[in-house]
Amino acid sequence: MGSQVKQRTLWPFFVFHLRVGIRIALRKVAAIVALIFAISVILRADFLVAIFSGLLQSESLVSGLVFAVVAISIALMASPRICLGLTGWIRHFPASSPMHRRLATLAIFVAQLPILLILAFLAVLVSQASKIPVQFFLAGLPLLGLAGAQCVLPVKRRYLTIPLAAINCVIATSGQWYFLADSLVLLLLTDLIAGPIEALRRPPKFRKAFSGFFLTVIISWRALRIRILIPYLPSLLVLGLTRIFVQNNSFSPSLNFRVMCFGGALSIFLFCAFIAGRLSERRPVWPWIRSLPWTARERILIDAFFLAVLSLPQLCLIAFLDTRALWPVACSLPLIVAIASLIMRRGYRYRLGAGEMITYVGIAGAVTLAVFPWISFLYLALTPLALKYAADEDKNQKVSLWHEMQHLAAGDPFSWSKQ
Repeated sequence: MGSQVKQRTLWPFFVFHLRVGIRIALRKVAAIVALIFAISVILRADFLVAIFSGLLQSESLVSGLVFAVVAISIALMASPRICLGLTGWIRHFPASSPMHRRLATLAIFVAQLPILLILAFLAVLVSQASKIPVQFFLAGLPLLGLAGAQCVLPVKRRYLTIPLAAINCVIATSGQWYFLADSLVLLLLTDLIAGPIEALRRPPKFRKAFSGFFLTVIISWRALRIRILIPYLPSLLVLGLTRIFVQNNSFSPSLNFRVMCFGGALSIFLFCAFIAGRLSERRPVWPWIRSLPWTARERILIDAFFLAVLSLPQLCLIAFLDTRALWPVACSLPLIVAIASLIMRRGYRYRLGAGEMITYVGIAGAVTLAVFPWISFLYLALTPLALKYAADEDKNQKVSLWHEMQHLAAGDPFSWSKQ
């Protein structure tokens, strides 16, 4: 009788976390799946199958490292949304701390399912085409997803669990049966020593920096932290594919120049889309920021400056790949960051967030720049108008407006506590 009551009590928690994981997969990972499909269309499926076949044939830790990077990257995208409220009011419900942690692990695992299914599908294709045994790889995919989830959970003993889970991610899909057995042992060991989920709050180390112009920059940095490196991956991927496309085709110098303009502008748009989307979630508008002695225009300029500084590595790489493509992309950069700062304030209106709309605008802007490179000067001239429109949007925001990606923390006494 007691076990039946316990099952009835835990079932709603299971359904809740399962739905959260599915929604994260639909909102976040679906865009990555679409990008993989687009790459397969551009480079042909045979190219991806050949690369995947080489990874599976190696049966070494190198292939496991590649799949570990993929799984941990997806888990890092899902973890903040899933673990956001697990240290607050949800602790009042009749479920233990280990159960909350395991259900959060399940939700992050479900968010990774689209990528894991794609890896399984590619493995089956490789097995049929090259007769490579993939049974141990397929058996290790669930362990890879669970280990990736354990690697990003903010648990009490994370300084022990993160190395163990990272090692587990590498060996789970290395294609050897003994690695598979070790992965299962590491999975259970990590779960035993993890401890409860904790709120990641650290006191500021440099209090003097929390004043003046740099306050908003530091708030943005604290909202992103190590996640700031993730958006560079799709940006560098676009530049790399553009360079491969130019080298493998005999185009005229003028057409090569236009292709590099397209790839450079699109890479910066994608980078700003990821950063702006994350900032709209983790640093939404709230009443306190309105009390500081800055105007809406100054807040927009600070965000645009923040995005522009982070985009400088892409400009340097574009200059290295094709010096001629630098001036159109550099002239377009001010308008790109201004548009990203504007859409960041409107992210709650779009189902997939601010990143979705910035990506759509970026594709159109990059195509236009490739066809008419001189239009970059028009982009530069339109920057003050975009900044003015963004400042008006910032002033007209309703800080107490309810939407599912943001709640009014001022009314939740446990929103930043460990209770």
